[in-house]
Amino acid sequence: MAAHQQHAVLSCEAHIVAMMRKFPDSASVQKWGARASSCSMHDMAHLAAERKLSRAGACEAMIAALVQHSLDASVQEAAISVAISLLCGSASNGRKMKAAGLCHLVVAAMRAHAAHSGVQKTVCSVLCAVTSLAPVFTRRDALKFSTTGGARALVAVMNAHVFDGSVQQASAQVLMDLANKDDTNAISMQFVAAGAGAALATAIRLVHRYHQGPLDAVACLACMVRCRGAAGSGRCSRGSAGGCVRQHPLAHCCKHVF
Repeated sequence: MAAHQQHAVLSCEAHIVAMMRKFPDSASVQKWGARASSCSMHDMAHLAAERKLSRAGACEAMIAALVQHSLDASVQEAAISVAISLLCGSASNGRKMKAAGLCHLVVAAMRAHAAHSGVQKTVCSVLCAVTSLAPVFTRRDALKFSTTGGARALVAVMNAHVFDGSVQQASAQVLMDLANKDDTNAISMQFVAAGAGAALATAIRLVHRYHQGPLDAVACLACMVRCRGAAGSGRCSRGSAGGCVRQHPLAHCCKHVF
């Protein structure tokens, strides 16, 4: 590659972010800027591109796009997709985006675009990315997310997309990730109160190809509520949860598994 070509490639991330900052009110610029950011991470070595974007201010640019264009589903989906890539394996980016209110914006996107499966899938993916950053996203964060509308918003998504297996699978994974952050049953009870049991049962019944995620989530909820409510200890798993699940009110959802 010629020197001038290499320079152009290396500087494109900064140009993309600068363009998004220069035209914050343009939904088109924000959408295509976010998509271009995603492309740069696919075209180059991911870690190198992620670092260039981070240094250029991509975390802040994506948060700004989510805030400014909260009702534009295409901007939300594109910006959240970039956030997923920026978060993966980067505690620094996780801290930046959490401090900027990413979790609150995610809940807002879930509510504003409940019927848009693309937005919901990317929202669930970014939540999985956030919750995987253990030093950044703590039990306190998980509890706050669940008690301030996150649990109800996630269950609403499951109810709105009962025939979409990928949404159900992603939602179930987020539920399990959040529940496993807790050493009590407080988070699990938020999901139970929000109607997660019925939503998961519906997913198991209607989406046979993708039923494993909802089944695991039912087992997780049952184990958390039963075991932690009584003893307050232990992480759940399908293998160890069977005895508790059989005795729990949610057991009818997955009794054929255990």
